[in-house]
Amino acid sequence: MDRHRTPDPQGAYWQGQSFSTTIRQGKGEVELRFKVIDGGGRSGEQAAPSDRHVRQEAERRIRASGYPAWHARSLATGAAIPRSVAYLKLQIEFVAQTLGRLDPIPADYRRDDYWPSADT
Repeated sequence: MDRHRTPDPQGAYWQGQSFSTTIRQGKGEVELRFKVIDGGGRSGEQAAPSDRHVRQEAERRIRASGYPAWHARSLATGAAIPRSVAYLKLQIEFVAQTLGRLDPIPADYRRDDYWPSADT
């Protein structure tokens, strides 16, 4: 074994800032090599959240609420979106606007404590 290569429990190897492993597929083997590059990872300190980050979290929560499916159903059939779903979307958008206006935006803006849920 090369003294610069350190095996891990799965048989892969770390060599300095690179990583290699062998994958067996069918009758052949493929060696994969990865290299850590500058700027490729996150540093210990993350950038302050922006309004865009808050908006993305709001969109994620709106999608998780099922609103897009209800909206598509409404467009296709003319049936109304349930009030509870429409009201939840309205509340999420309000929270996103409010959090986005704060200076600074809290680093923990993703916490459920800030956001409405279907349960409340």
